[in-house]
Amino acid sequence: MPTMLSKPQTETREQSFGTASAEPVRYFEATVLDTSGKYSAHLFAIPPNCLPRNRSALNVQEIADSMGLTLLQPLKSLISLPYALTALLLSADSEQVVRDFANLSEYPPEKLVGLVEKPIELFAQQIAFGKIVPLEASPLDLHSLASLASGGGAVGSGLVIGIAVAAGHPLLLVTAPVGIVLVVAAPQWGKKVGKIGELLLDKVIDWIKKK
Repeated sequence: MPTMLSKPQTETREQSFGTASAEPVRYFEATVLDTSGKYSAHLFAIPPNCLPRNRSALNVQEIADSMGLTLLQPLKSLISLPYALTALLLSADSEQVVRDFANLSEYPPEKLVGLVEKPIELFAQQIAFGKIVPLEASPLDLHSLASLASGGGAVGSGLVIGIAVAAGHPLLLVTAPVGIVLVVAAPQWGKKVGKIGELLLDKVIDWIKKK
């Protein structure tokens, strides 16, 4: 079982794909729950050494296409990160997520209070700003989505963010110079989220093999 947000469970896996150098490549996973156990998020982090060398020249549409994802909504600024995560927590329906994101984005952050349930608002903030993302380090360290994606507040210079969909389930795609992170957030941990996690894992491994 995944642990509560204050102590996220981090699972590290290492795969070798028989490249010419035979050097193993790695990806990382983390699962977190809010303090009530009602909301959950599953993250896949892909470090820089596993990414296509030309990724900085790609836009969010091209990156989504290369990973076999359908891009629903690119994000123009890091300010939109908590809004996108909130929308993912509100619904598992892709079209509804895009509508919720558009509606929430009309309000400044301080006005979100009262628009959504407090646990959802807090959990979205914690996913965005809490140290829950595992990346390659010795020893393995945890980072926040916002710190990894920081680039002066604007999307550019190798940073792209977007709401995408895989097998009908919405997710968040964040790519920055330090790597790529896929985030699945849901109202509760269950078989559906687990299945989407497995599907994303397959996509991640297939994508790494193409690098």
